[in-house]
Amino acid sequence: MDSKVLRAIERGATIVTSGRRLARQIRLDFANLQRSLGHDAWPSPRVLPWEGWLQRLAEDVLWSGYAPPQGARSLLSQSQERVLWENIVQQSPYNDGLLNVPETARLARDAWTLTQVWRLPDPTAGGAASAEAQAFSRWMRVYYARCREAAWIDQARLPDTLIPAIQTGVVSAPDHILLCGFDQLNPQQVALLGALTKRGATLSRSMGEVRGESVMRASFADTEAELRAAARWVRAQLDADESHTAAVLVPGLAANRRLVTRVFDEVLMPGSALPGSGGMVRPYNISAATVLGDYNIVAAAILVLRLSTGMLSMEQLGRLLRSLYLRGGLSESSNRALFDIWLREQGFFEVPVARMAGLFTQFQNQRGSASNRPVFEACLQSIGPHLAQCRHAHPPSGWVRLYRMLLDAMGWPGDSVLNSGEHQSAERFRELLNDFAALDPVQPAIRADAALSLLERLAADAPFQPLTPDVPVQIMEPLQANGLGFDRLWLSGMTDEAWPPPPRPNPFIPLSWQRDRGMPRATAEQELEFAKNVQDRLVAGSNRVVVSSPLRDGDRELKRSPLIEHIQEASADDMALADVTDFFLALQADMPPERIVDDRGPAVAGFETVQGGTQIFRLQALCPIRAFAEVRLGARPLPRPQPGFDAMTRGRLLHAGLDYIWHRIRSSEVLAAALAGEHLEMQLWEVADTALSVFERKRAASFSRRFRELERARLVRLMLAWLHVESERAPFEVVGTEVEKTIVLGGIETHIRIDRIDRIEGQGLAIIDYKTGEAVPSDWLGERPTEPQLPIYAVSEDEAPVAILFGIVRPGSLGFRGIATTGDAIPKIDAFDSSRMARTHDLEWDALREHWQGVLEGLGEQFAAGHAAVDPKDRNTSCTYCHLSAFCRIDELEAEAGRE
Repeated sequence: MDSKVLRAIERGATIVTSGRRLARQIRLDFANLQRSLGHDAWPSPRVLPWEGWLQRLAEDVLWSGYAPPQGARSLLSQSQERVLWENIVQQSPYNDGLLNVPETARLARDAWTLTQVWRLPDPTAGGAASAEAQAFSRWMRVYYARCREAAWIDQARLPDTLIPAIQTGVVSAPDHILLCGFDQLNPQQVALLGALTKRGATLSRSMGEVRGESVMRASFADTEAELRAAARWVRAQLDADESHTAAVLVPGLAANRRLVTRVFDEVLMPGSALPGSGGMVRPYNISAATVLGDYNIVAAAILVLRLSTGMLSMEQLGRLLRSLYLRGGLSESSNRALFDIWLREQGFFEVPVARMAGLFTQFQNQRGSASNRPVFEACLQSIGPHLAQCRHAHPPSGWVRLYRMLLDAMGWPGDSVLNSGEHQSAERFRELLNDFAALDPVQPAIRADAALSLLERLAADAPFQPLTPDVPVQIMEPLQANGLGFDRLWLSGMTDEAWPPPPRPNPFIPLSWQRDRGMPRATAEQELEFAKNVQDRLVAGSNRVVVSSPLRDGDRELKRSPLIEHIQEASADDMALADVTDFFLALQADMPPERIVDDRGPAVAGFETVQGGTQIFRLQALCPIRAFAEVRLGARPLPRPQPGFDAMTRGRLLHAGLDYIWHRIRSSEVLAAALAGEHLEMQLWEVADTALSVFERKRAASFSRRFRELERARLVRLMLAWLHVESERAPFEVVGTEVEKTIVLGGIETHIRIDRIDRIEGQGLAIIDYKTGEAVPSDWLGERPTEPQLPIYAVSEDEAPVAILFGIVRPGSLGFRGIATTGDAIPKIDAFDSSRMARTHDLEWDALREHWQGVLEGLGEQFAAGHAAVDPKDRNTSCTYCHLSAFCRIDELEAEAGRE
């Protein structure tokens, strides 16, 4: 512990630090010292960060009964200040064209703080002012006027309000004040401290203990190699002496948090990846800039509060249904997941909150679930009485009252016992609700959407990190360590881009003012000087130091910071990095892995009902493991919600419309008469209306009137265009539509539904399958046909067809594609025996059905036998749109094959 700080504490001085972290470190060091001396209890030292010290002085003034000349004033909280600035910016004439009002308000609030701290005049006072300065000047005057009218004081002006109380002796000046970690005192701090010294306080400063022993510099190939070396160095230092403290400073830590966690887990916790290691406690702490809204338990609470808006998107509702932080979240997880799937299949893109309870009951009834009422249904019904109130505007405190009712009704934060981090996060969110309720003085009544948006912004900007046990290794940003001292220190990422940091002057204050007064972050020269001072103090305050930089970032070369050029470069041997055991490689070396080819699942049992139709054969041809996973295991992708109809639903609707119209038009002769008449379009409107009505009755999601009109018009146009294409064919008669059959192929009983079967006059049967997407006849052939649907239809008929056709019904692409025995049956389709397809595959028409029968029997036998090898037909066709790559692990298999 710094001897100067220790002596100050022993004589009862007030220690004021530049930040909370340094204050906590001093208190911890003092407590450790007392314990090492054998003390069981000791007086708490007066160690406070600057902001906390100001709050303490303000409380002393309040309890003294002192009446300032301006009258009694109340102190605004950080949240109240933020909302007040946002409302001022939002309501001003300068709001036009602003893309991000909250961010603009934040910069304006920072500018206001700078004007108070650095004693700046109105930014328009010096003659010609920029548009930004003029806007800020107006906002500043409005802000000050509102504060004066309401008798508010903010954090930026708090020190100035304390000075009169200090000068009059209302606040007793401490005998001695020790400042720790302050690089530069601003004019406001100088004035406050000057008032205290005039009242008899003795002022001194400490820049930290100087204990530097050695410092070395190193370079590494990239950031991961650099972090791994840092972790190995830290481990070696701790292995040598467990009492040491160590820190690793990482610029941009928040962006690299995952990489840092993975690397330090592998090095400092090498067994963490082994089974049974879930309870291990990390020996390091990452002080990344996390915010309250990033924690899962808080995100779940905000999802519950979104119920107040009356509408949830399917994405939001899906996350709510899968959350374990609601009552019954674990015990009903499977049922709620199925409800999520059911809603997506019903076509919901957004779900009205008022309908959720009824929809859940409908879902339960369709599933034939037990009669006892699920917990989730009870939760939904219990929020009903509160939803009516959510339709009105309320002040923030009114919304907090409703929010707490919703959270209680839904059982947040769940049934499980929370761990320490979850408990702290939940408590901090409850505190945030209290802060939100306190916004009434600065925020008038608002509607549900605006209230929740404001709460989300406050959560997204509230820094929060749960308290963790004291650990020997701290990982943080370089500026977070300012003023701290460590036994061992590694400064990483010291490139010329990251160190010194780039300047960030405030856009609302003239740059010349910031430069002339030496204000922080204003110029590159000031940032260079600041970074140099921080680096020198960090190096001097630690016994052993390594400073490092990566050489590359991907394909981009990096240069090290000029601030570390003077440090002597060291090799890996000089740093004495710890050897780390890779348990995976060690296990492989001691016991070579046994390779087991497991490409066969259980065979289809005689009593097992396999549902999938022709899709079974298509998937088996594309890749056997995909057929097994999707059909036998039910590993199908989650339906993706979207507004209106997806492509599959539009295809089904078209099928239904064409089915209805061909029940009226049974032949080419009737079609010709209908096209020549005056009532065909009217019939198509009726057919489209009937098809939409049937779909609407089957779906829980209702259609809006406008959507229904648009879909009906689209369907009529498409069907009319298709009938004109059909009129160009040779004379035909419709034998059947939506023909259902059952066929057994390779032991697999397959239920099929043929879109249409025609009889071409003087020739024979034509089998037609409608397609609204791309389809090519070449996908029917080969030992693994990509589209075996029509071949299955062909072999299911007792009479050999004379034409097998795709009917492409798509705007901009209408027509038939397929094969036929002759060239006059279907327009633009040549006789098969003379076609390129026949020559390529060396097949004649009469042999086609026999070829297909053998191919399909083989695919069916493979599926029935449980053949489930990872064997895609080809990567482009089989894998591009497959969702099972994590299941089949084909990328890992190919990588392993490449290594071998």
